[in-house]
Amino acid sequence: MKQHQCQPTKPPQLPLPKPPLPPLLKPLQLLLLKPQLQNTRRPNPPQLPQLKPHQLPPLKPQPQNTR
Repeated sequence: MKQHQCQPTKPPQLPLPKPPLPPLLKPLQLLLLKPQLQNTRRPNPPQLPQLKPHQLPPLKPQPQNTR
């Protein structure tokens, strides 16, 4: 019988944890959207690979020099 009384208090607690979930999902979606936006707005990543090949040319002439 005591458990029966505990059950009515459980339902009200369940709806409470549900509301905080939506707000948590919002920041998560915003965070997920932020990295995507940064990726398209990040001209540094594409420039980084370009900078790598730039460093490769000086390394290439060296192996040719030893040849």
